[in-house]
Amino acid sequence: MAIVIAILRHELELEINDDTVMTHGEAADRDGYGPKFPVSDMRWDLYMLSGMPETRVLLPGGVMLRKKALAYLHSMLRDKLLQPHEPKVEQPELLAA
Repeated sequence: MAIVIAILRHELELEINDDTVMTHGEAADRDGYGPKFPVSDMRWDLYMLSGMPETRVLLPGGVMLRKKALAYLHSMLRDKLLQPHEPKVEQPELLAA
């Protein structure tokens, strides 16, 4: 999943942060019905993930996905699996005659 996030980030030229990439649980918390709220019948995938291989401690899933996506992005750019985008050149607006 983190590899897909990295590729999408690159192709769409987005930042990877907690506003652009979030788990369903993170989005639900913002909307007022997520894991932080007492709803007994909900299950939250990716809410907590193991930080393996670095640690077995459970960490917030969105944080782990964003960190891994950034690491994959940097390694794919370094290994030339993805090509850096050319800087965008602003085109002057044409004036109507």
